[in-house]
Amino acid sequence: MALTISCEKDGIPTCIQRKIQGQPLHMRPGGITQYNYRNQTVYFIVSPCCDMFNYLYDSRCETICAPSGGFIGRGDGKCPDFNSKATNPKPVCMDNPK
Repeated sequence: MALTISCEKDGIPTCIQRKIQGQPLHMRPGGITQYNYRNQTVYFIVSPCCDMFNYLYDSRCETICAPSGGFIGRGDGKCPDFNSKATNPKPVCMDNPK
């Protein structure tokens, strides 16, 4: 079974699109979801595998924090309010098993 990533590219910053393009299949994110968080549009990128942080980026691809993931699954602790404050989730890329 091969995996492909399906993305809605309209309105997604180029730097976010590059997080997927050119990556070997096994290193591509498990999904990207756009949110509103702290009065800005942000992108939550699920890491391709276990024990890796799932990072949150702003529209310039600067890392804000890792709300989840890592060895114990709680992220880096830099944005503990993400789950309660992030609004309007919009999946923009996700795994598509084929």
